[in-house]
Amino acid sequence: MRFKFNPPSAAMVVAGLGLLFALGGTGLAANSSVPKNSVGTTQLKNSAVTAAKIASNAVTSAKLPSNAVVSGKIAANAVGSGKIANGAVTNAKLAANAVTGAKIDSNAITSAKVENQSLLAEDFAPGQLPKGPAGPPGTVGKLILRSKSVTIGSKNSTEISAGCNSGEQAVSGGATWKNRGDLNVTLVYSGPVYNSSAGRATGWVARGRNQTNGDQTFIVQVLCGNS
Repeated sequence: MRFKFNPPSAAMVVAGLGLLFALGGTGLAANSSVPKNSVGTTQLKNSAVTAAKIASNAVTSAKLPSNAVVSGKIAANAVGSGKIANGAVTNAKLAANAVTGAKIDSNAITSAKVENQSLLAEDFAPGQLPKGPAGPPGTVGKLILRSKSVTIGSKNSTEISAGCNSGEQAVSGGATWKNRGDLNVTLVYSGPVYNSSAGRATGWVARGRNQTNGDQTFIVQVLCGNS
């Protein structure tokens, strides 16, 4: 018995091909992948890469181009100490006044981390710097000018002295006239007053001579410091 084979119609061929692609399309898509280096910045939408999409330790220094990280792109408290490599934050990376007390761990800044002579008194809060110890014996500290004056009559000579307060010592001194331009008033002598029991100079003494026809004011001055 012979069978007669009838070739499929064109419509049947098209329908068969459609079914084949429908069944094989899923497998084709599942087996295909995005080519390496094919996704760039233009393929990513803004805010497309979230923290959950980044693996731990995935973003290294070599992965970030220069000036890639700006302050407006980092969430508050997002970058902790564990995310920053040792030596990564240099002076050039810190804006003026960027490092505040609230941003520094109490034990983070040690003497070894601060460049010698790089901090000023204005970088510390009032009262934060303790007062230094008292200076060694012989340190005079702040100097104070003390003086005494006397009126010397015509054709007369008078000696006066200016003294330092208790606990002070005389460092230097001298004498002058109120009317400095008159050549008829003269300085006879001038020198320190030495207190032998205290072992220091405690004042200044001088004598002035008035050779004018009227009264003149004679002034003795002494510089005093801590004894």
